[in-house]
Amino acid sequence: MNQALTCPFCGLLCDDLGVESRAGRAEVTAAGCAQARALFPVPPQAQARIDGQAADWRAAAKAAAERLAAARRPSIAGLGCDLAGVRAALMLAERCDARVEHRHGAALAQELRATRRGGSLRTTLSELRNRADCVLFAGTRAAAHPRFFERCIEPREGLFGARQRRLILIGEAAQTAPESAALEHALAFPNAHLAEAVQLLRARLAGRRLDARHWHGIPIERFDALAAVLRAAHYGVAVWDAAELKPPHAELALRALYDLVAELNRDTRWAALPLGGNDGAAGAAAVCTWLAGRPPPLRYVHGAPQDALNADATDLVIWISAFDPQAAPPPDVPAVVLARADWRGGAAPAIFIPVAVPGVQRPGALVRLDEVPCLPLAAPAPADLPGVADVLDAVRAGLAGRSAHAAA
Repeated sequence: MNQALTCPFCGLLCDDLGVESRAGRAEVTAAGCAQARALFPVPPQAQARIDGQAADWRAAAKAAAERLAAARRPSIAGLGCDLAGVRAALMLAERCDARVEHRHGAALAQELRATRRGGSLRTTLSELRNRADCVLFAGTRAAAHPRFFERCIEPREGLFGARQRRLILIGEAAQTAPESAALEHALAFPNAHLAEAVQLLRARLAGRRLDARHWHGIPIERFDALAAVLRAAHYGVAVWDAAELKPPHAELALRALYDLVAELNRDTRWAALPLGGNDGAAGAAAVCTWLAGRPPPLRYVHGAPQDALNADATDLVIWISAFDPQAAPPPDVPAVVLARADWRGGAAPAIFIPVAVPGVQRPGALVRLDEVPCLPLAAPAPADLPGVADVLDAVRAGLAGRSAHAAA
């Protein structure tokens, strides 16, 4: 049956897809992107394995519990799952004093540190679509969100009538889609210099004098022209993706962008819209913050949650990847992999347990990248596979009566 469903395969959570079940597999028949069309048709079955040998998933969960009980510094990572899966991961981590981290945790941590230093003024996808007349892309063309332009930028009719948008790119970003051709590349430079460029733009907005006439070959007059465009906007939105900004300057760039938005609000209306949220990252941050008081990465010590911003050595990782069939666990670490049936993320792990894909084979819920709506996920092609939460709960039950090791 064809019905409008939510796509779980990027942070946009597009909720207009037509999906049909054919021969036990879901296929996108309307709307969607190339990524959705490739990832919806997941096999309905796969075999759990222990050290390469076929096993029932419950036996595999029991074996995972035995290895987890013997681990000294375990971690539960990836977290590519729905909200119920993240909740179960935290309960298991509390029981065995494990580290918890999302595969996009570095970008999450950069955003968090930047906002902690001075706050943020953010907007939503709907506000961008309906109000924005100027969009500043800082070092990104939203390549990780294939329908961003189609859903949020290209529509000219909004709730408040027709809207003409000026699309401006600063920094660098690879050409990834025909929609990106509409971007006006105002200032071209490597993203490593984004923090410096935004600070220079802020200086010109404030009317500060600069003795230099060029910056990395760009005339200062180009910054003045861009500042005038930004100030003239009635409702501007600054868009970036922290995952595309690399240390050691990423956090400085993010803070500079938030400060730029704040200063533009002295004369007009501007807001920020950080992209991200893929593989359930926005939901993982929300659930961890609600239940543990902090977003990932975090760790439990004697059952109490703590920040874990520094990478810790681990001797066992429970890797969760229910959405991305190619997401691989850290190399050279024994792994228990909970992943979709067609997972092909590297060498065979110590234990592999196939799980149902939320939004395809099992109902669930995810948080959209702007952290406003929590959208329900349907199951257009139900499969006889356990969910991530089912497996983690079984592993936790297998720890009953066993001593849990505190992280060293």
